[in-house]
Amino acid sequence: MRPNFTFGPIDSVTQYLLYLSIVVLGILLPLAVQRWVKRRQDRQLLEGTRTALAAEVAANRARVARSQESFAALAAHLDGDIAAYRALWDAAAQPSGDSAPPQPPPPIDLTVAYATTIRTAWDTANFRQALPLMPAASLARYSRAYQLQRALEEHRAIFLAAAMRASALEAPSDLSVARNVERRIETLLELQAFAQHHAGLSRSLVDAYDETLADAG
Repeated sequence: MRPNFTFGPIDSVTQYLLYLSIVVLGILLPLAVQRWVKRRQDRQLLEGTRTALAAEVAANRARVARSQESFAALAAHLDGDIAAYRALWDAAAQPSGDSAPPQPPPPIDLTVAYATTIRTAWDTANFRQALPLMPAASLARYSRAYQLQRALEEHRAIFLAAAMRASALEAPSDLSVARNVERRIETLLELQAFAQHHAGLSRSLVDAYDETLADAG
């Protein structure tokens, strides 16, 4: 004969525990696992982003530092050219037959090192929405560095225009005429101002890079 099993009604405590296990195993546990996976992915994304940004900033810093030195050297070198043309201007304004007129300076050397910066890591981090994961202070430092980097790139075109006007000074002209010399002085002063500004902007950018690298370290 088969044994006859009979089950009584499930008491309320058992029903509650069964319901609770269903909620925990079926809803809360998957949500907890999903949040853990999301935090792990965000942590990996943040670490990768910070590594890529630090490498990009270090490379850009090296380029901008070399460029800054060349622009500062150009601005300092132009002091001698401007002084030489001012001596010519004085001689043209007050001609004297007793002494030979001063000689014009040699052709201007406009050789400078332009910094070709990149922002691939920054744009990638923005596209992947990794920037909001960074601490606010770190994000502010990186944002300032890349804003200065863009300003430096935009200023390059302004400097190039001034450099082209200065290059045109090499065209033959009568330097015994005060107005011709005066135009050269004005152009060189403009070029010097742009070179000094570019050097100062580069210096600020290098400092901003250093702040981000110190934070990354």
